[in-house]
Amino acid sequence: MFLFGVLCIWILFPSCGKKDLPVPPRRLNPPAVIDLQHRIEDNQVELSWTVPQKQKRRQTDLDGFKVFRSKIILSEASCENCPLKFTMVRDIPFLKKDKKEPLKFSDSLDPGYSYTYVVRGYSDNGMISADSNVVKFVF
Repeated sequence: MFLFGVLCIWILFPSCGKKDLPVPPRRLNPPAVIDLQHRIEDNQVELSWTVPQKQKRRQTDLDGFKVFRSKIILSEASCENCPLKFTMVRDIPFLKKDKKEPLKFSDSLDPGYSYTYVVRGYSDNGMISADSNVVKFVF
């Protein structure tokens, strides 16, 4: 009798869900740069940062960094709550063998401007990290 009941349940309810290809685990965005620094010499700014370590096993590996700059003339920089407009100024590919060395980027400066820089890491599969810490100064 028990076997008959199990057979009836199996015939009436043959499956519990849709069968499909397995889904790979979701990847997380790469880690963000947290130690962006700058040094000004003559009419140049040199940005430097270290490659962030993955905090979680499923985070995507970094394949490069994009440097973004906002440049506002000082006579227009009085708006405190206005959003900044960033422009990408450099795409820096990252070689994994250079993981221990700080990465650097130099940019020319024009006097009379307020500068803001941000760095974002990215992976080859299109994932982008959060913004780095912000570097802001007047030249």
